[in-house]
Amino acid sequence: MNTVQIEYRNIFIFGGIAIMYRLKTHMCKHYRRGVAICLSLLASNFIGHEHALAQSLAESSAREYLLPKGAIGVGTAIVNFDTKIKLTDKSSDLSLFLDPEGNLDLPEIARVNTFYAAYRIGRKHQLGFAYFAVKRESTFFSEDVNLEDIIIADGRATLSDNTKFYFFNYSYALFQDNRSGVNGLFGISGLDLKYTIEASGELIIDGKRQFDTYHDEASVFAPLPLFGLDFYYAFTPKWSIRSKVALVGGKYQDIRAGVFQTGMNANYWFTKHVGGVVGISYFTARVVIENDAEKQEIDYGYSGFYAGLHFAY
Repeated sequence: MNTVQIEYRNIFIFGGIAIMYRLKTHMCKHYRRGVAICLSLLASNFIGHEHALAQSLAESSAREYLLPKGAIGVGTAIVNFDTKIKLTDKSSDLSLFLDPEGNLDLPEIARVNTFYAAYRIGRKHQLGFAYFAVKRESTFFSEDVNLEDIIIADGRATLSDNTKFYFFNYSYALFQDNRSGVNGLFGISGLDLKYTIEASGELIIDGKRQFDTYHDEASVFAPLPLFGLDFYYAFTPKWSIRSKVALVGGKYQDIRAGVFQTGMNANYWFTKHVGGVVGISYFTARVVIENDAEKQEIDYGYSGFYAGLHFAY
């Protein structure tokens, strides 16, 4: 029932009470009963009107805090890396240990670009995607760099890190009100790790000194299942915070991996369609690749600050 209908009903009820009052001298017994009925109708009608108004206001408030249908954004991050890699050749039993940020001059702090997108397919259902790529490289001339079974006695070495991360997830609202929510995350995390080392000059390989070149690569692409929780709270229709915890783990072909990722960010809407985000993130991954020829053990981690700008529709 709309407001116009409610107001007309009130007029009819008040009019009925007035008519009954005019006729009370002729029908006193029925007058009291009629007035009681009209007052009851008026009270129930008033309560219904107030309930409809409160419900309308609640729905309006919920719409103010509701996330947009979809968003596409780009951002940048300043990241501090911590990586350890061990490569073992099973045929020769040679081991190569790399501490890229330690003794191989790979930049410990670097800037990476990110791309992210989200699409809401219902009030409780949303799809999300994120991608970023790392590109680092160092070239150095050195004496006596110990890489376990391989030592660069006097030579030149180049180390590169070309790693990509893909995250695709579906989220379902486990709890939700007009300004907060807890979402369950389910999806796929793609780790595309690639480290390459090339060395030339005077090398000591397994105790034998020689002038030679050496090349090795730690490379893996693993799509792994992702599970997590996403917490959301809006202070105002423009300001909100979000905290996310995600776990990735499993086995894919010759690859075993475990990943832990967490982050917190603050969102602000400049306009109805343009928003910004700033936050911090922590990521650590343990990846083991083992086949008949080689075993690769990679500990990859980063933490950092990021900021982005997105367009909503």
